[in-house]
Amino acid sequence: MASALALAACSSSDSNGGLTTPDMPAETANSGGDDSALITAVKDDAAGSAETVDSGLFDGDLDTHFAAIDNAPDTAAAPADLTGDASYAGSLEVGEDLNRIMADVEMNVDFDDAGLTGELANFRELDDNGQPQDLDITANLTGTVDDSRLTASFQEQFDTGDGTIAASGLLEGVFVGDGSEVLGEARITSEGGGERETLDGTFHATEQTTP
Repeated sequence: MASALALAACSSSDSNGGLTTPDMPAETANSGGDDSALITAVKDDAAGSAETVDSGLFDGDLDTHFAAIDNAPDTAAAPADLTGDASYAGSLEVGEDLNRIMADVEMNVDFDDAGLTGELANFRELDDNGQPQDLDITANLTGTVDDSRLTASFQEQFDTGDGTIAASGLLEGVFVGDGSEVLGEARITSEGGGERETLDGTFHATEQTTP
């Protein structure tokens, strides 16, 4: 089953038809808890999904994503260890079963100024045969850092040439271990192709080192 993002990308409409970008999600599935609770929720979500989906989806990228979360440290990074600038890269997945989307995550974090910018790119969905199909969209992230907690969001309208996708998303995560990894939850609400949908999932990224 295609998501609203995918349906909009295939829409025959040649205009946005007054399409309104959905409000940014106010929270993810487990907002409101402390760092430990969020880490546990993300790991439980990833472990549960890994047990219910077929292996090899998204050319194995989904398995790699769930394994990265499973292997990540269980404790939040000490805020005193989070200083300067750092770049992170990883993956995001939202949805369930075959109604699932993956994207690449890139974030540039300025811990001293408590801000971040980034991008979600290489969006892809699964077709009815479980094969990955590219979605020609990207989303720009902006956000903040508070101690070990990260919050990032986007609101975008994507012109695919065949139609318009309106989408908003929220990422809420925790820097873990020595701060070289971040994991968290994601929620994306999208509208297009006559469909409106909210998908929940997880993200994980690791710090990129300069040779």
